[in-house]
Amino acid sequence: MPPLGLLTLVLRFVPYIGSVLAAAFPLFLAFAVSSDWSAVLYTAALFAVVELITSNIIEPWLYGANTGVSSLAIIVSAIFWTFLWGPLGLVLSTPLTVCLVVLGRHIPQFELFDILFGDEPVLASHQRFYQRLLSGDRIEAASRAEELLEDMTAAEFHRDVALPALLMAQDDRDRGVLSPGQESRLAGVGMAVVSDIGALMAEDAGEAQAAPQLRITCFGGRWPIDDVSAAILAQSLQEEGAEVLHRSYMDLTPGGLAALNLAETDCVILCFLDSTPTRASLLHIRRIKRLRAGLRLGIVIWQMPKDLILEGSAGPAPVDPAKLAEARSLGADFVETSLEGAVEAALQDVPALPLPEAQPRKRPSRPRSAA
Repeated sequence: MPPLGLLTLVLRFVPYIGSVLAAAFPLFLAFAVSSDWSAVLYTAALFAVVELITSNIIEPWLYGANTGVSSLAIIVSAIFWTFLWGPLGLVLSTPLTVCLVVLGRHIPQFELFDILFGDEPVLASHQRFYQRLLSGDRIEAASRAEELLEDMTAAEFHRDVALPALLMAQDDRDRGVLSPGQESRLAGVGMAVVSDIGALMAEDAGEAQAAPQLRITCFGGRWPIDDVSAAILAQSLQEEGAEVLHRSYMDLTPGGLAALNLAETDCVILCFLDSTPTRASLLHIRRIKRLRAGLRLGIVIWQMPKDLILEGSAGPAPVDPAKLAEARSLGADFVETSLEGAVEAALQDVPALPLPEAQPRKRPSRPRSAA
């Protein structure tokens, strides 16, 4: 029997059929030496119980829930090594593949094996979502969002997936690799996905919420993708019970601002994905606050969470602290860089700060003409 135990140990490395092959030899032996079926049944029951305990309790406790190898990689490796080395290759296929995955996970030169055979996704959730937005595939982007929303709230999805994807788009725009056509397509799909998420939230809301206490308007700061970030913030504020509208950056023109009814708004928020918005964009703070006294106005300059920046990559440019200080000096009531901070600041029921006096412009001195 000891050789059969050793054979069982070796055959357990064979994927899918190893345990069956290991049990076949003791079953044939029990059938040969027993005058009735009792020994065969006892042997089959022993293998069934031991296999269930080993596979579901002992092995997961010893080395985790899985080996880190995808199911497809196990099948392909079994076919390859069996074709190359025969039955010995079938026995060694799983250990060899696991070894390659471990090498790829810890040694950069072998990273290709982890990508090919590993069971972890190559791209993070926000990177895959950005790829769907960039391709203009609304159905796939919405399906991806709905899939992620099964395990997270809408606020978590916006914070960890949607906004980081938009920051990647802004980074590509700054580097000149995002064309205007791609940006327009991405913004259109992004707005559609946000609208779909709003519909899902309305279905899950069920009972009617209490009457909103604050009226907030969110504007995109400068580009079409800023409009998507404004819609995301508006949706997050609406989830907290506020009455929210989101407007395009095109409405920030003097004529567009004059047409808005700011008398019915308690707070206005300008959203920028650009880490260094221009002074001309920040001067909207003064223009809007002059239209209505006592109006609170906030600036949100989105920043990529540090835990989502890939190791060895600089990621999108961090927010320039000088721009935050400049926005405050121009009269912003609050300046935030995160979704949680923006929601919390917007919902505060505090008086608006007075508009600082504008510094007089220095006129260039003209040279005196010679007498």
